[in-house]
Amino acid sequence: MADILHSKLLAPHQQGLLDRGRLHACFGELFQRKITTVVAGAGYGKSTLVARALGQGGAQTVWYRLDAFDRDLSVFMGYLISGIEGLAPGYGGMLPAVPERVSVSREEREAFLLSFAKGLEEMVATETVIVLDDYHLVGESAEVNGALDFLLERLPPLMHVVVISRTAPPLRLSRLRVAGGLREIGERELAFTEEEIGTLFSRVFGMPLSRDAVGHLREKSGGWAASLMLFRCSLQDAGDRGVEGRLWELKGSQGYVFSYLEENVFETLGPDEQDFLVKSSLLATLDPGLCDAVLGIDDSLERLRALEDRHLLTFSLDPGRRSFQYHHLLRDFLREKLSEQVSSEAIGALHLGAGKAMETDTPLEALNHYLDGQWYDEAARVVAALEGRFIIQGKVRSLRACLEAFPSTYRNRTPHLLTIEAKLLSCAGMPREAIALLRRALVLFRGVHDGPNEMKCLSNLGFLYYYTGNVREARLLLEQIVGGQDPHSETYAFTMTFLIFFAAVLGDMEASDAYTREAMDAISLLDEPDRSANLTIVETSLAYRLYYAGEFKASLEVSRRSLQRAGEHGLDFCLPLTYYQLSVCCFFLGAFDDGCAYAEQGIAASEAIDLNDSQKGWVYVAWAQNCLGLGAPDRAESLARKGLAIFECPGNRWGMACTHDLFHEISLARGDAGSARASLETAAGLIEGYGLTVTEGILGIGKAGLALEGGDPERALGLLGECRDKVRPAAHHLLSLYLLETRCLLAASRGQEAQAAFESALDLAAGRGLAHRVTGEAAQLVPLLVRCYAKGFRTELVVRLLKAMGAPATDGLAALARAKDPADKGAAKALMALMPTPAAPPLTLSLLGPFTVAVGDDAISPEAWTSTKALTILQVLAAKHRTGFVHRETLTELLWPEEDAEKTAKRFNVAMSALRATLEPHRTAKGASSYLVRQQDAYRLDLGDGGIIDVEVFLDHLDALDNEKDASLKDLLAAEACWKGPFLKEYPFDAWCQPERDSLTTRYLALLIRIMDHPDMAGDPAKALACAETYLGLDPHAEPVYRTVMRLNARMGNNAGVVTAYTACQTHMQALGCPLHEKTMVLYEQLIG
Repeated sequence: MADILHSKLLAPHQQGLLDRGRLHACFGELFQRKITTVVAGAGYGKSTLVARALGQGGAQTVWYRLDAFDRDLSVFMGYLISGIEGLAPGYGGMLPAVPERVSVSREEREAFLLSFAKGLEEMVATETVIVLDDYHLVGESAEVNGALDFLLERLPPLMHVVVISRTAPPLRLSRLRVAGGLREIGERELAFTEEEIGTLFSRVFGMPLSRDAVGHLREKSGGWAASLMLFRCSLQDAGDRGVEGRLWELKGSQGYVFSYLEENVFETLGPDEQDFLVKSSLLATLDPGLCDAVLGIDDSLERLRALEDRHLLTFSLDPGRRSFQYHHLLRDFLREKLSEQVSSEAIGALHLGAGKAMETDTPLEALNHYLDGQWYDEAARVVAALEGRFIIQGKVRSLRACLEAFPSTYRNRTPHLLTIEAKLLSCAGMPREAIALLRRALVLFRGVHDGPNEMKCLSNLGFLYYYTGNVREARLLLEQIVGGQDPHSETYAFTMTFLIFFAAVLGDMEASDAYTREAMDAISLLDEPDRSANLTIVETSLAYRLYYAGEFKASLEVSRRSLQRAGEHGLDFCLPLTYYQLSVCCFFLGAFDDGCAYAEQGIAASEAIDLNDSQKGWVYVAWAQNCLGLGAPDRAESLARKGLAIFECPGNRWGMACTHDLFHEISLARGDAGSARASLETAAGLIEGYGLTVTEGILGIGKAGLALEGGDPERALGLLGECRDKVRPAAHHLLSLYLLETRCLLAASRGQEAQAAFESALDLAAGRGLAHRVTGEAAQLVPLLVRCYAKGFRTELVVRLLKAMGAPATDGLAALARAKDPADKGAAKALMALMPTPAAPPLTLSLLGPFTVAVGDDAISPEAWTSTKALTILQVLAAKHRTGFVHRETLTELLWPEEDAEKTAKRFNVAMSALRATLEPHRTAKGASSYLVRQQDAYRLDLGDGGIIDVEVFLDHLDALDNEKDASLKDLLAAEACWKGPFLKEYPFDAWCQPERDSLTTRYLALLIRIMDHPDMAGDPAKALACAETYLGLDPHAEPVYRTVMRLNARMGNNAGVVTAYTACQTHMQALGCPLHEKTMVLYEQLIG
């Protein structure tokens, strides 16, 4: 990050400090805490204490002194990364690149912070402390607070945070407080004790005080460090009597500080020292070179070091004592003296000098000095220079704050500021007000013959004309001025971007392409980073031109490239439209979930930069389109109405018309033709006479569709004839027209014309990569596709479309293969041979508990099993699925033990045929089975893609748990949830099932024991009791489990349950002829006695 002030990353200098062992001990727990907060008012010595304690602790420290500019997350993280990388030369590059812009979404922000936390894990090998000093100055920043909350949950164990603040930091610390990860130090702990006051004056100040004086001083000051420092400053050569006299003047309240400083510190200094202190207080950080430049002297360094040596509330910020800072209280006092003693003209001159000296390295601080000194021309010049960076990085709030610092009268006569204010109004969704300001600025620019800024102003006007729905006028204006612009200027890039976009919207693709070539030629001559920045800007419109022409994949590629480049160069203002392009292309490609995700990010990007103009409206519309694609019309309507509200504010007729067209689609999805028709009429009325011919054609196609649905295909054909030339530039809409025209002609019994229209659709789809948009009912499409194939027209595309249709296409081809027309019949048969064999739906078998079989989503009813032998074969193959193939002899011996082999062979074949017929009733007798795989004389089940046998799922869980001695309760319960009952419990007398049943039950009971014994079950006796009762349901003779049930009932205060468990145990043991174990009887006496 270029604008790092390294003085902000210096810990306070520790010269002449008191070792306050009592408080330093608090920091002995630092490495056991994630965060330590030191919160107290001004003058309590917070920073001094922390610096001293950390200096003795030996940990490596990053000290970050914050100010109001650090409320921006990118600035905050930039300083934090710079400080951490400064710990050692080898750390560079281990942390992610500093973000040059506001994070546009929670996902992006958290991804960056997570990368930052992972980088810390790799680089931190010893105890490290991050100190955030003066945190109250950024406490209002939700982004900074959120980032710190996020990091506190993920910092490596060796990393700790200390927050120093005048107010309690608004962080989510309750969890850390409860978990012991937080140490809080406040004013009560920071106040000096009598013993510490005595030591401070005797050892540090060299001014021993009597015991009574120390006691009085503690009482008067309340132990407040600032009072003690002020008191020391007033005691230059006073003896004990002087000390006592001064004590009576000292008040503990901070309200008396200024008067005390006046009488006991400031008046003791010479006029030259007073003048230096007063005038230098103007500067936030006292850099000696800057002080010399502003005050016109050459000994600022010596003066500042002398003030620190005399403990006059002046502190060095670095070990070399090259940078200084006044204590907050002294600085505030001196600034009040400045306003009292120095004329406003002289103060203004000081601010001017400070601004000039700081403008190159720290322009924002220079701007503040210009504004404070009322040097508005200088301030306006700096704002104009910063405007581009602020807009590009999306720092609209910061730019607005700068603008509001100027008097309104000055803003209204300064064209640069009017132009900036117009941009802010445009971002806020107020283009008409913005246009008024730009027209006023245009007059002022022309008055001073400022050609470049006049062009910039006109370019902005053109964009605002579009926002108010006047696309044609916007294009005409920009075409008039583009020739007078410098191709290397930022204004030129914006103008060409708008022209590419406007020409595409108006259907003039040739002009749009010509503008694109011209812009790209000019951009290629630029140097980095200007080339990448301008390329990203232009490509936002190029992506739209590609989308409008139906080249969705190409548009996606351009938008993804722009998204990456925008992130690399901090071009936040490009993000909303880029996300819109990604979202709307996903809609037309059928990737609705991705489209919704992109739209959501687009809204977050808009809100991150306070953008509420039509760009945000289009993102809402794209989001709504994708929701409609997902079958959620209510959600789609809600989002579309948000977009409409944004378009209505400036009167963006084009945006409003497109949104009403979307309402027409939503109404159709609900089956409400009347509302759909009304929406189209509203949309058409909005753009009538505005030259938006492509949009007019799109609306006309919608009207034709309604006419067809209303049973009037001839009227629909008439409407389509009027639309054809209008939508010709937009390939995907032209394709929609051809497909609808085909349907209309078929409905009008004009078959040959329908075939011709359909072939036009195929031709367009093949040439523009729009095959995925060729959709419709198979009953209509398959015959049309077969006739295309019969004449050799677009045969590859025909086959691809039929394969994509799947089973409906196969059924349609089968019907045409039996047709009388020899051409159709031959083509259909040839196409059937090319169709892929559809994948068999997966098998799902449940062997635990009730036995069930499902083929795909269709369960096989018990009545369908006409052969019990076939059913048994399936069960055996399912049970042995894990072990592989099962030999035929094994199956026949199990089904017909000790019978004649010749007879059983025939019976086996009959049973296998019955099994195949039940699983695959539609398969021909000679066709191979999808599920029964034969390898010589052995058989195995093929479950199909996604097929499941519940026993295997259960065993997979158990096998994984066998390798985890300390398995989590969650994993144990997941395994237990797979158990639905004993193996094939409906077949208790089938001998082959018993070994498998016993083995599975034994493993299940062992699982229940692990669950009951798990430490996490200690807090949930009811759940443990349920496990124990389940266990006893399967093994009612498990005496140790009865003891567990007794204990659990006792814990829940259920003595009756204890008695019931004991009685049941007694009954079952007697049935076995076994006495109760002594442990059981003793436990019973302990619980009930």
